[in-house]
Amino acid sequence: MTPVTIEQAQTFLQTHLAAPPQDLALIGAGAWSRCFGYRVNDAEYAIRFGAHVEDFRKDPRAAAFVTADLPIPNVFEIGEVLGGYFAISQRAYGAPLESVDARTWRSSRWR
Repeated sequence: MTPVTIEQAQTFLQTHLAAPPQDLALIGAGAWSRCFGYRVNDAEYAIRFGAHVEDFRKDPRAAAFVTADLPIPNVFEIGEVLGGYFAISQRAYGAPLESVDARTWRSSRWR
């Protein structure tokens, strides 16, 4: 799957959502997906695009481990688009687990 551009994400969200997205911005890109943040009115959301639906289907199971130190966003929708898949969720702030160093990982209360 070719990485989704911000223009493709904008077009998809404009046709997919009931209200237009505001302040769309790329907020992360990695080996598995590209993530864009946006707002609708006062609510903040994230949409991720990736090649493997299984990556997104794991998220609701991971939500069982949510804590204040381990924010895991609630996934609202998973679907197909642009030759791959998307997941729309609440926006959560924090560092992706794959970017946390070993010392931080060992000292965390959520591991």
